[in-house]
Amino acid sequence: MTYKLIYLNHQLALDYPELGKPLTVDFQQSRYAVKNNLKKELLAKAVGIKKNIFPSICDITAGFGQDAYLLYMLGCEVKLVERSEIIAKLLQDGLFRANCDMELFIGEAKDYLNDLLKTKIQPDVIYFDPIFPDKNASALSQKSARILRAIAGKDEDSAEVFELALKAAKKRVVVKRGLYSNFISAKYDKPDIIYKGKCIRFDVYLC
Repeated sequence: MTYKLIYLNHQLALDYPELGKPLTVDFQQSRYAVKNNLKKELLAKAVGIKKNIFPSICDITAGFGQDAYLLYMLGCEVKLVERSEIIAKLLQDGLFRANCDMELFIGEAKDYLNDLLKTKIQPDVIYFDPIFPDKNASALSQKSARILRAIAGKDEDSAEVFELALKAAKKRVVVKRGLYSNFISAKYDKPDIIYKGKCIRFDVYLC
């Protein structure tokens, strides 16, 4: 499959003919522009948002930034890590048009976490959304998820990244999984907390 970045209606877009119409990162859509009921989101509960408590968060698998933007809209300080330069460019364009000041690091999550450990500056929460295996991936029916898999590839090092995240986070590591997926690493006990949705769940590991 072939793809390229183009400008479409003054927005940077990914032209990927095999997967349909060009894709843009647009945070102005109603789901991300409106804060109503966001505190009821399972994601907000998983990262530990409570009344007047807004943890600092590092999303080490930013992708198209949907989850990170929800957390940002709630008032959290959010930093992003994305390994694909193409996905990162789309994300940067979306952040710019939304006047959003989330800091974005382009590179491997392992490198970012190792650097973080050296600085000893710990975010309260590290959020990890590895690309789901095919057999458990109802989310992959979504166009954006299929594009992420095609461009960024599988997260073959997810267990290693998870172990680094446990060392780098101050309070918790939150792992997004398919509802019936295995836990992120067989070396660790089951998560301290699990929040289940219809198709996904959030596994919370307290640090």
